[in-house]
Amino acid sequence: MDIVKRTIETLGGGLTLSTALGIRDAGWPMPAALVLLSPWTDMSLSSPSYKHNKKREAMLTAGFLSRAAGHYCNETTRGRPVRRQDSGVSPIFADLAGLPPIMAHVGGDEILLDDARLVVERAEAAGGEAIANGANVARFDEVQAMAEQAMAQWGRIDILVNKAGILRDKS
Repeated sequence: MDIVKRTIETLGGGLTLSTALGIRDAGWPMPAALVLLSPWTDMSLSSPSYKHNKKREAMLTAGFLSRAAGHYCNETTRGRPVRRQDSGVSPIFADLAGLPPIMAHVGGDEILLDDARLVVERAEAAGGEAIANGANVARFDEVQAMAEQAMAQWGRIDILVNKAGILRDKS
């Protein structure tokens, strides 16, 4: 599979980040960039936005996410549970060094807001390039500003858009 210069994009922003960490740790070629849409990266739900944005959040609740995290971390079956702060399930607690550029998009009213902000802070602290954007995708002016932000950071946005796609086996 040719995964060099591909962008991983998904609504599962936390899974995207975890996948990129696994690719890095395996020594495989990295994608050109990561686009994280509303990334859920902290199964411990420890970020302030889980409380601060709970009344403004349109879809998710901290209670729902807590139950989902319990299932994801195997707290509800007979198997051995994983700590919610383990970097294998909460990539925000992982070493983010060696990742490609990251654009994390999250709405300003989402309870996942701090998950996206922390990804950017920790990626930059590890020497990487990252930007977070809280544009309302229903407003053209905010989407335009988001594209301009990416262009100002990287000089172009096609690495975030044009290279996204389905991986195909070229053998």
